Amino acid sequence: VGLGLAADLGMRGTPCLLIEQTDGTIYHPRANTVNSRTMEFCRRWGIAKEVRESGAPPDFPPTIVYATSLHGYELARIERPTHGGHKPLPTTPERSQRCNQIWFDPILRRLASSFDCVKLRYDCRFESFEREGDAVIAYVTDLASGRRERIATRYLIDCSGGHSGIGKTLGIRQEGRPVLSYHLNIFLKVKELWNRHDKGKAAFYFFIDKSGDYGSLIEIDGNELWRIGVHGDDYRDEPGEEQVRSVIARCIGSDIP
Repeated sequence: VGLGLAADLGMRGTPCLLIEQTDGTIYHPRANTVNSRTMEFCRRWGIAKEVRESGAPPDFPPTIVYATSLHGYELARIERPTHGGHKPLPTTPERSQRCNQIWFDPILRRLASSFDCVKLRYDCRFESFEREGDAVIAYVTDLASGRRERIATRYLIDCSGGHSGIGKTLGIRQEGRPVLSYHLNIFLKVKELWNRHDKGKAAFYFFIDKSGDYGSLIEIDGNELWRIGVHGDDYRDEPGEEQVRSVIARCIGSDIP
């Protein structure tokens, strides 16, 4: 969201500074689908073609399969002809695309950094802010040097999600249970996994047994990268190697290299 906003401001010639506490590298797959509305933004920014070509191949089926496991029984499947590809839909010129954040984030980063009026500061942590007349004073820390900096700006925009301290400072409170479920993601590489089971190629596999739904398998690049997701109180703590192997065996089989 921050990179998208920085790019949009850059296209309008509006100076802005983006603060990000990490180095910007996405190490673990997340946000696998770029929906039609976001693709409409990408179309306006001139990067829609790059997004379409950076994720799963256009001919990779966006099918959803429900099964007890990859080596178990198929329960149902849903075909999704409106996902992926280039053909417009009746409601929009842009289809949803499967382009994981591993590739989508660098595309946005290159776009945002292409504007002279946009400055990206990575390895820089936002600490706090205060109002001073018509200005906002932000305090940040350069993580490489440890130097604390004071930045005066007209606007401060919070794109940092639910854990942000900005909302708390403004008195914005979240309601409800703070933790809905404990979730474990396993990022793995298995080339052409569909040749090792009888469920066929699919973008999503959801696993269900007599205890209910227990996990999912999502393709990342349409070739060899996959993400297993499982949930439950068993994953409250950091998993060990044995537990990870057990999850893989339950979802996709123990004979998968």
